[in-house]
Amino acid sequence: MSWFWWKGWSTATTAEAIRALRDQFPLLNETPDVLDRWFELVDGFQVAGKHTHDARLAALLLAHGVRRLLTFNTADFPRAWGVEATHTSGPHQ
Repeated sequence: MSWFWWKGWSTATTAEAIRALRDQFPLLNETPDVLDRWFELVDGFQVAGKHTHDARLAALLLAHGVRRLLTFNTADFPRAWGVEATHTSGPHQ
């Protein structure tokens, strides 16, 4: 199965990928602390628009003590937020 989601997967392929991810990684629960941390990021760093979704993901990670994130979009997660974003091809991409 290809992991190139931007090429447009079928519903069946997408469902297969989601199942595989659920089996490989723990799910982080929503806690009241997530909302507090999200607010701190959005308010403290003046996050607006679509970047509020990135800040919410960072808040979820921080609330659970996760400090590293593997992503295609490292620029969406400033280090000042407290999360080290690493590109899928390796560090510092």
